[in-house]
Amino acid sequence: MQRPPPLSPPVASAPVLLYSYGALMAPSALTKRSVAPLRSAPASLADCNTCLAFAHRGGYATLLSSPPASGAAYRAPPGVLHTLHSPADLQRLAANEVGYRLTTLQVTPCDGPPVAAAVFLSSPLLVLRAPAPPRRRYRDLLLEGCTHHGLGQLDPEYVAWLEGLQVAEPGQPLGAAHNDCPAQTLAQGLAAGALAAAAWASVHHS
Repeated sequence: MQRPPPLSPPVASAPVLLYSYGALMAPSALTKRSVAPLRSAPASLADCNTCLAFAHRGGYATLLSSPPASGAAYRAPPGVLHTLHSPADLQRLAANEVGYRLTTLQVTPCDGPPVAAAVFLSSPLLVLRAPAPPRRRYRDLLLEGCTHHGLGQLDPEYVAWLEGLQVAEPGQPLGAAHNDCPAQTLAQGLAAGALAAAAWASVHHS
């Protein structure tokens, strides 16, 4: 009997670069999602006009191509470039980033040339009309990431800006501004349309 050919060794998945500017800068947030990067290093955005604002529905962080008309924002914020083990790590993180989509941006590590990295950005339907105060616990995750990766040395003004932000305290209900986005307007319009249709049907079938 002819012996079967030897099995080929499995092909290793290539590492993936992810630029983080929000809670995923914090080691505790990555640990909670069972992700341990091969390497993490401070980095900056190649486009210095990009702004960070807490303008994702609920008061979470996102990146905007230009400053919002009103509300707090920080131009060219520092972040963290994670080298993930594989695309599976990225998908594990994506499963928890509700309302964000993956795109690619040019970022510059502090110790190397510019690279293309995956970035989570808000879906346009979930971008608030004006930034809203983040929850204290969420803001503190950003500060944890800044402290762990030394971003205060890279941009001390950014850390001071985060520390000085107005925040929503634990137990404090979020205001209407935290939901004022196109998705909310669309949902309200659909609900109003459904009520009108139900009323019309009731009148014409009574």
